Amino acid sequence: MPRPSRPQPYALSADWPHAPSSDPAGEAARLLALNLAAAIRGRSARSVEAATGIDHTVIGKILNGKTWADLATITRLENAFDCDLWPTRSQRRNG
Repeated sequence: MPRPSRPQPYALSADWPHAPSSDPAGEAARLLALNLAAAIRGRSARSVEAATGIDHTVIGKILNGKTWADLATITRLENAFDCDLWPTRSQRRNG
C-alpha cells in the first residue's frame, strides 16, 4: 500500500523559511533549512556537493522546502560541516 502523499515543507509555512510552521514536521524541516543555510555560509551548492557527495539540486530543494531531507542526507551534511543541523526538540517548540 503506497504511503499517502504529504505537502512539501514550504507549503506548511506562510513565509518559508522565515515564518514558523504550526506543523511539527514542517517546523523541523524549516529549522533544518535555516541551520543548513547558516552552515553553508555563502558556499556554492556545487562546492557543498563536492564536500558531501549530495547532489546540489537536493541541497537546493532542502533549502527551498521542496523536499523532506532523509536521515542519511542529514547525517552526511552534519558530518561534512561538523555541526548539528537537526533542530532540538526545544528549538522546534520555540522556533
